Amino acid sequence: MPSAALKKLTDELSQAQVQLRIDSAHKQRKLLNAGDYAGAKRNRLKSGPAPLLMSADANLDGWTLERLRSESQRLMRNSPIARAMVKRLVDRTVGSGMTLQCTTTSRDWNEKAEAMFACWASDYCDRRGLMSHGQLQRLAIRSMIVDGDLGFIETKGLGEGEQDVLRLQAIEAQRIGGMNGWGPGPGAGGGAGGGGGVGNSNASAGTDEATTVNGVRMDAGGRPLEFAVVAFNKSGTGLAAGSSSARWINAADFIFVACPVMASQTRGEPRLAALINLSGAMNEYIAATVQAAQVGACQAMIVESAAPAEMQAAILGETVTVEDGSEQRIERIESGQIRYLGLGEKMTAFRPEQPTTQFGDFLRMLMRIAGTDMDLPLELVLLDHSQSTAYAGRAALATVKSAIDDVRAFLIRVMLRRNYVRVIGALIAAGKLEFIEDWQKHRWVPPAQPSFEPEKDAAAAKLMIENNLTTKQEVLSQQGMDLETVLEQRAREKKMEAELDVTPPSVPGSIVAAAAKDQAGAKAGAGADDKSKAEDDPKPDPGQDAGEQPTPRAPEPATQSSKPWAQGVLGCEPK
Repeated sequence: MPSAALKKLTDELSQAQVQLRIDSAHKQRKLLNAGDYAGAKRNRLKSGPAPLLMSADANLDGWTLERLRSESQRLMRNSPIARAMVKRLVDRTVGSGMTLQCTTTSRDWNEKAEAMFACWASDYCDRRGLMSHGQLQRLAIRSMIVDGDLGFIETKGLGEGEQDVLRLQAIEAQRIGGMNGWGPGPGAGGGAGGGGGVGNSNASAGTDEATTVNGVRMDAGGRPLEFAVVAFNKSGTGLAAGSSSARWINAADFIFVACPVMASQTRGEPRLAALINLSGAMNEYIAATVQAAQVGACQAMIVESAAPAEMQAAILGETVTVEDGSEQRIERIESGQIRYLGLGEKMTAFRPEQPTTQFGDFLRMLMRIAGTDMDLPLELVLLDHSQSTAYAGRAALATVKSAIDDVRAFLIRVMLRRNYVRVIGALIAAGKLEFIEDWQKHRWVPPAQPSFEPEKDAAAAKLMIENNLTTKQEVLSQQGMDLETVLEQRAREKKMEAELDVTPPSVPGSIVAAAAKDQAGAKAGAGADDKSKAEDDPKPDPGQDAGEQPTPRAPEPATQSSKPWAQGVLGCEPK
């Protein structure tokens, strides 16, 4: 075959192969977009690469987690909106701290155990001796929101009577695994990419080797075995470099408070992660509006002139230096001052346009959007109920309650129940408390929730109790109290009132109050009967002799008292 024909054939084959590849690519692209979900398709309005499906730990790698924590902590330092939302959520979740209530069959044992636990919670729970148990609960919830997680090392220290008691040492999230949380594995020297980090290592498929993710060493099933705790450097400006400085804490001695949002997630995600950009934009918007209002408040009048430089040079006033280095004179305007304008000059008042009339509504809408992710309605974010009704306020509180109940249950499971078992179990082992079979039975009473209409809430609770739809304990727990404590206190109050002969009429169910009310009603009825009898008595006829007796009238039949339920109670019978 001639060379020219061979070349032509080769070119045609090459073009055919190229076209085949193009057609194949088009078919592949059509297959990728063959579904009927618009959100899965890419177009010119949704450019950029499609998101990758990765594990939660891959999305929340050490570098990303460190950036999210640092930005969240910056918001807490500088953003009043973020600080307010975090504080509201912590206040509604644990308040000053959930309190212990033992529910065993022995009331005496319950009182003694609660008193001993309260002593530990107040004086001995914190290893540094700075926080109470309630403050540690607030710290745990706050750290979950801002940093994603928090750890507590369980240590021992001398308590009352030189007895070893449980002590909790709080460990910040950035100390678990160190900076970046990545690099070589434990014992392999300094970490890459910033130092101070305990590296990640992946187990081989089909083996029982441990895996380390962001300072957490886990078995093949993902259960934590150890936690790497890195100390701060001497200046406190960073963490100690090198994974050799990490101290590995056994998971049995470490309380890890983290609420993952995905099944494959090891470390906690900062709750403020989705609000970093929006909160920053709100802060800048507020700052710019305030600055514009300040500038507007500082300018009173504007003089328009054909020769502004000559006019300004003729002004008698103080001289100031502006940013470009030039000097300008400032004329101060006083009340009642007369200004004579030259030819072509005009004086107009400066009308500041900031803040605009839509500033408040726009800012409230942004805060409402930000509060939605935090399960906080606008009324609680701003503590402003002026633009909401009582129904809206009750609905807002109900929304918050349903959200924080899950957080409370999680904190009780991973931290509070564990503290109870460790503390009370140690007291039983030391002989300070008697061993009983059901010693682990207890509950944690949350703080009282605010009420917009207490009278309606009390009436609704009474109706539900009467119809066996709830219990007194459940109603009291919503007010931060427990039934046993309330009944014991009421019994003491009633006993004291009886001893001192003090029974206020307002006390519900008071026999003395009811008797006093009935006595007053009986006296009023007796007075009315006497008056009626006097009116019915026959009066002497003026024309009748004084010695004559009036004609007797037939006796009327006896009638029953208008209050038959009072008969026998007050000792009075109808006449």
